[in-house]
Amino acid sequence: LLILLTLLITGTTFAEEKDSKIYILDNNVYYDCPDGAMEAPSDLNIDIESVDIINDRFFKDKNFVYQVTSDWHSHFCYFTKIEEIDVESFEFLNNFFQKDKTNIYHSDFYWGWMTPRKKDLDVSTFQVLNDVYAKDSNGIYFAVNNKFGTVADADLETFEVLSEDES
Repeated sequence: LLILLTLLITGTTFAEEKDSKIYILDNNVYYDCPDGAMEAPSDLNIDIESVDIINDRFFKDKNFVYQVTSDWHSHFCYFTKIEEIDVESFEFLNNFFQKDKTNIYHSDFYWGWMTPRKKDLDVSTFQVLNDVYAKDSNGIYFAVNNKFGTVADADLETFEVLSEDES
């Protein structure tokens, strides 16, 4: 009750997300970094009224998709505006693959999450198979340990993931 009263008196709002490290406080976006909360830089010009928190790494407003990168090794965190991603159609598929209406993006965890990079894949047939593997009408792909590649000579019809880990 005390927390609720404090929120009402101060006008503070929290994003209604499931235990997200990204949250809204006093009309700013924050990220819960290993060394404490970090506020999004004002030069990102985030439209607070339209913020939609996707998960612990991504959020969007009416204009852009943003990513918070956390380097677990040095505890460094930073916010990135990803201008080339279409906001309306952005989808978080898993930790390694994201998409919008025209592109597939790959991001990886290697000393911290990397900003999604556009891949030349067929969006209309792209399908995530597990945390590491995905496919489209042209091939089978893997994303692990800062590497993105094609599974050579894989048969699209019979390829099967045999384990859920990275092996």
